[in-house]
Amino acid sequence: MSNSNSKKELMHPLICSYKNEIDFVDKLITIYSVILMKDSGKLRKFEKDVLNYYIRFGYSSNTKKIITKELGKSPDTITQATFYLKKKGYLVDSRTNLSKKNLNKDLQTIRDAFIDGNKKILVVGFKRGK
Repeated sequence: MSNSNSKKELMHPLICSYKNEIDFVDKLITIYSVILMKDSGKLRKFEKDVLNYYIRFGYSSNTKKIITKELGKSPDTITQATFYLKKKGYLVDSRTNLSKKNLNKDLQTIRDAFIDGNKKILVVGFKRGK
């Protein structure tokens, strides 16, 4: 069997269309959460929306103001969603400031590649689990 034939057997490309950056990040979050997070990590709609903003703009008071303005939610509601994002493992405490949050390692890698790095190809591999 030739090398190119074996590669064709290993890959099956699918194209995922998106409307804008919000939709693009939403699809990345969905893929990530379905593949890597446990049932306890399932996101509610608003948690997913908040995480979308944190991935695109970073965690900051300015991002929270943008969420408040664009989604019409109170700061307390955003704080609650942030609490659950941390509890579910999507956010982690900053090493230097406990009131600041960071994306978990995987999401930060996704942000670096797809938002900052402008990548548009995500490779998903499958392996049999336990």
